[in-house]
Amino acid sequence: MRKGLVCPPAPVAEDPRVLPFALGEGPLTAILVHGFTGSPFEMRWLGTELARRGFRAIGVRLPGHGLDPFALERADALDWINEARAALLATDPDRPTFLVGLSMGAMIAAILAADHASRVTGLALLAPPLKMRLRVQALLTASALPLLRRRLRFVAKRPSALRDPDMRAQFVSVDRIPSAAAAQFERVRALGRLALPKVAAPALIVGSALDGTVAFASVKECARLIGSRPARIVALKGSSHVLTLDVEREQVAEEIDRFFRGLL
Repeated sequence: MRKGLVCPPAPVAEDPRVLPFALGEGPLTAILVHGFTGSPFEMRWLGTELARRGFRAIGVRLPGHGLDPFALERADALDWINEARAALLATDPDRPTFLVGLSMGAMIAAILAADHASRVTGLALLAPPLKMRLRVQALLTASALPLLRRRLRFVAKRPSALRDPDMRAQFVSVDRIPSAAAAQFERVRALGRLALPKVAAPALIVGSALDGTVAFASVKECARLIGSRPARIVALKGSSHVLTLDVEREQVAEEIDRFFRGLL
């Protein structure tokens, strides 16, 4: 090597828990979209369960999401929406296709269902973030202020609130939230709210009274706005925000499977 030249660092292998997945070969397709600052790990248990029940379960990884807060900082709302859109449009249009979104993923699912009505047979919206808990909303509102974003580039992310100890021990997430990314989350929320009245596909909406991020009133608001109402509402009593991994995850999988099959 010539003097003065520096080799770039070797690429670091990513934690396999945050990678996208495709499971099962069944005749039904389910596209699973994780939440803001999350990863496909949030959806993998549900994807495995749906695959066992006869679905082709595709877990999307939204750009910038994983364990690198700087990658998350560089991504924006349209990147996230278009990644999920590409997964939907890559499916066989002759196969029944369903969307499952958690938190911000629920808003992305609503946007896709509104934009591609002929491609979506039904959707499950889990903890849709139309109404946030006061503490969370205060942080999101502050992130929209350009001056504060410049002064406070990152905010520490709290540890997982999962009540299931085994899942909490396995859980993996970025440790800091970029203020710029939080502002992009707000953009997805706004677009999702506008999309809901245009959704024609039947919807299942699931929320939990113990969700410390999204208020349960968000479920009722989502059901009021969605164009395909009346939506089926499921109220959980013991789960934290990540409904797909917590103590009632088996009930969530059962409700989704039953609802989707009932549409066929």
